[in-house]
Amino acid sequence: MRILIAGAGGLGCYFGGLLKRHSFDVDFLARGRHLEAIKRDGLKIKSVHGDFTISAVEAFSDIDPEKPPYDIILLSSKTTDLDSLSCKLKNSLKTEGNILHIQNGLDAYSTISKYFNPNQVITGIAYIVSTIESPGTILQKSSVRKLQFGNMEGSAPSNTFKRFEKACSESEIDIQWTSAIQDPLIEKFIFISAFSGLTSYYKCTLGELLSDPTRYHQFESCLKETTEVTLKMRSHPVAVDDVVQSKIEFSKSLESNLTSSLQADFANQKLSELNSLTGKVVKLGAEQSIPTPINDMIYQKLREDENGFKRTG
Repeated sequence: MRILIAGAGGLGCYFGGLLKRHSFDVDFLARGRHLEAIKRDGLKIKSVHGDFTISAVEAFSDIDPEKPPYDIILLSSKTTDLDSLSCKLKNSLKTEGNILHIQNGLDAYSTISKYFNPNQVITGIAYIVSTIESPGTILQKSSVRKLQFGNMEGSAPSNTFKRFEKACSESEIDIQWTSAIQDPLIEKFIFISAFSGLTSYYKCTLGELLSDPTRYHQFESCLKETTEVTLKMRSHPVAVDDVVQSKIEFSKSLESNLTSSLQADFANQKLSELNSLTGKVVKLGAEQSIPTPINDMIYQKLREDENGFKRTG
């Protein structure tokens, strides 16, 4: 089985590193200083589950058209790169292969399906905290390292995916197939958009967000707004207050010093996933005439900040 990690950042490099460590055939599509460091020094993983280094890594920035296509492409890029990267990869997948994507947001499937047979596209959710600590080095901080996959049609997994699932299980990766991926995708979106938006707005940790009464109330309101605008997208009905309460309890179970990748992007003045997260909530609210005042506040401020980066960049 040939596997490509496309958009090899914190998530992709960690899961790909585990597969490679267990002798599976894995290539990495990366770029910039991160790629240079991997090619020069190997891929270094620092993890709560144990550190390791993969010294011989097949990593590159462009697909070689002479190389055979892949059985599995794990697309782990940010949503900002998704369209261009999907186009770049469209001839790199076997006809019986699968492209698995684990982006934040709700629109990745439709974007990728413009370039691939929708039956080959499998939507995933990554439950993990893993980032690029420095070029070529991944820092994985969470006890959980789980992947959940399913397709939008609710059909059974392909034989290719079953082989990949077996490879993951043999590589210490908790992997699960679900016949209804849309609802878990929305559940994660509700938390990620509120957490990322407000920690970026206030430049604070999760603990600082929860310990301040005003920010805590805004977090609750933000969760409620996002839950309300995504109700019609669900396959099963839910009570808004129950969803909000479950996300609050989940937040309290996490490390208090947790920050978001969106926050890191703003700190480093990088192009962010703002439009795929808070911007998506604002857009859904406008389309359904559902007020989203907290998300509006966040989006306006962060969009101004991001536009400032672009002007001075």
